[in-house]
Amino acid sequence: MDQTTENHDRTLNFRFRGPPPRIAINGLRLEEVEMRIIEESESDTSARFVTFPRNQHRILRDGEVLMMQIPALTALQLYFDGILSSERNRHVEIAVNEHKPESYRVTGLRQVPEDFRRKGLVMLRMVRVGGVR
Repeated sequence: MDQTTENHDRTLNFRFRGPPPRIAINGLRLEEVEMRIIEESESDTSARFVTFPRNQHRILRDGEVLMMQIPALTALQLYFDGILSSERNRHVEIAVNEHKPESYRVTGLRQVPEDFRRKGLVMLRMVRVGGVR
């Protein structure tokens, strides 16, 4: 990554070159996380599923800290399914672009800066297990 791209990453603009990263949490790729949408009408109750493509996911690693930008609905589903947890003793395995997974624990969740809010994105902060607090 060149200096220009790295500076963009640190300001949360996420202007990466090349394809978006393929991120997996505990072996589940983020673009495969399905959110069930229930549509009810007088005659039928049916369900459909929504997923978000890879270009909606961004990740930045700074030493032991990992910052992951994902759609809020994806984060909600990961918490609902019990994959993510804010408990200090729980961790997840994060793999990026088919690299060997590393253990992280969630230390924060927040909305991304104002200009991203309309897109419904959140930022997950994770720390490598055994890393900084």
